[in-house]
Amino acid sequence: MVLKNGNHTLAILSIFLLCIIPDFMGQSALIASNPVSACYILIGLGFFDQYLKSKENSTFLISMLALAFTIWTRTEAVIFAVPLFFLLINRNDIKSCLPKLFTLTLFTLVPFTAWQLFIKSLSSLSSSQPVIRRLFLDIEKLTDLLGQIIVIIFNTETYALGFFFILFAVLTNMIFFKKSKATHAMTFILIVSFVMYVWVYYQLDTDYKIIHVGSWIGSGFKRGLFYFLPIGCYYIGNSFLIQKLLGQTAYEN
Repeated sequence: MVLKNGNHTLAILSIFLLCIIPDFMGQSALIASNPVSACYILIGLGFFDQYLKSKENSTFLISMLALAFTIWTRTEAVIFAVPLFFLLINRNDIKSCLPKLFTLTLFTLVPFTAWQLFIKSLSSLSSSQPVIRRLFLDIEKLTDLLGQIIVIIFNTETYALGFFFILFAVLTNMIFFKKSKATHAMTFILIVSFVMYVWVYYQLDTDYKIIHVGSWIGSGFKRGLFYFLPIGCYYIGNSFLIQKLLGQTAYEN
């Protein structure tokens, strides 16, 4: 997918950055759902990014199918539907975007709802999660949560320099905002979906004083970050500064 906007050097770089992430490659060797869902979300968001540029219905359909498979594999991936929904809205012509919005809703809510109903039907598999079902503001909890997240994300033994590179690409694309129009949609998707992902853990009825193996951040959140690694490497390969440095096609005009 990187070759759509760049060259072979950029594609090799994107793959190389993903392959040197220790925890992702280690988990990929196991029978685990997180790396699988991460690959699905790469296809879903990558093809959605291509659809926004080409407006090809076939590309949009592949994106929605991959998103549906992602949600069926890991239901919390439904958060990625939020930025896609806003990107599909055409304020000047609401009627024209309704079919796409309906398709997005269908391909996200159906697998999400079906899986939740399936789990509830099997009492042996169902488990109650301590979710606070109201909006609230707890500065201390938010500070502790963000502190733990920073420790996890920038742990080089787990993710090498993966998130450093992704953050660098986001910041440079925002600095060169007017020149990096090709990345605006993906920047929006990454930022909004990550905020949504953090918000899900903020709503859990627990404190975040200590990180340990088996804790929400040390276990679930840590594995869930796999969503952002393959698509993040795709994003790096399409970023403005990297394409300028390594030779590009998307920003020549």
